[in-house]
Amino acid sequence: MKLFTILSLLILILGCQHNGSIELQDDEIVTRHFNESEITYLQSVLKFIDSEIRQFSTEGSLLEDKYHNFFEGMKYQSEIDPYGELAKFDLNKLGLILSDIPESFLDEIWYQHSVSPESEVSLNHAGRFARFIQEAAKSNPFLKEYFDTLEYTGGISPSMYASVLMKPEEIDLRLERERLILAVHYITVMKKAL
Repeated sequence: MKLFTILSLLILILGCQHNGSIELQDDEIVTRHFNESEITYLQSVLKFIDSEIRQFSTEGSLLEDKYHNFFEGMKYQSEIDPYGELAKFDLNKLGLILSDIPESFLDEIWYQHSVSPESEVSLNHAGRFARFIQEAAKSNPFLKEYFDTLEYTGGISPSMYASVLMKPEEIDLRLERERLILAVHYITVMKKAL
């Protein structure tokens, strides 16, 4: 009986620590779209954004609190310099992380096209990452609108920038897949500066 009680307590404690979060490698939607090595690359991208956002605020200890503080800072700065807070991120470190990812996989996420002397970077609306967003969007109306706009415009549009800037609380931060979509959105904005 003692053993049963101890095991029950251990299961209860471990269950509470999980806190409803789902990691990329354990997420069925993620594993349907990406193989093990691609998930490792995506994890490095997510860890970079999570780490940068953790450094943004000294308030709160939970990652979700850090994200909410970051969102508030982004909203506050939006009239002065939308996405200006991203300029504080370590672009050199981001460049190193992205340089370790095979170009063929990066092409599944982003495309670069030139219509002028400057090239534009955007989400690849026809890539596997877009298909992943489409499936993830089935359980989140905000992501559904994000994906529909991506598909319709063929890239990140001004309305997508605005919606992520003004309604980031629509992202379920407990789900790594949704934080990953947010991370790739932010990196798309930052890639213009690389």
